[in-house]
Amino acid sequence: MKEIIVVAAIWQNEQKEYFIAQRGAEQSLSGYWEFPGGKLEKGEDEKNALQRELKEELTIDVIVGEFFMEHRHPLNKNVMLVLKAYRILESKGELRLTEHQDFAWSKADDLLQYQLSPADIPIAKKLIE
Repeated sequence: MKEIIVVAAIWQNEQKEYFIAQRGAEQSLSGYWEFPGGKLEKGEDEKNALQRELKEELTIDVIVGEFFMEHRHPLNKNVMLVLKAYRILESKGELRLTEHQDFAWSKADDLLQYQLSPADIPIAKKLIE
């Protein structure tokens, strides 16, 4: 079975809210909400991949912190999505969406009120615990 490794950001503000972004019209699962990030490129370190993806998608520079969790989500019978979430320690720069259509800051208890992508739901559930 082929594995696609994707990194995701657990980014929290001073009000203890988490950043989520709504997938754009051109993306698969358009309209669903997610913890932003993206695919690991061949030979790339996971933390570096997350820094690169957030720079590309949100135009911010981040310092990636500790590993939070991993969730394995089957996309079909031949492909497994391996979602690896990391905490964001710091961010710099002006936030601008380049691929997403919207974003929100949400308290942990409110995350499941958003239509999260199926792979992101276990992250939200762990944040709520």
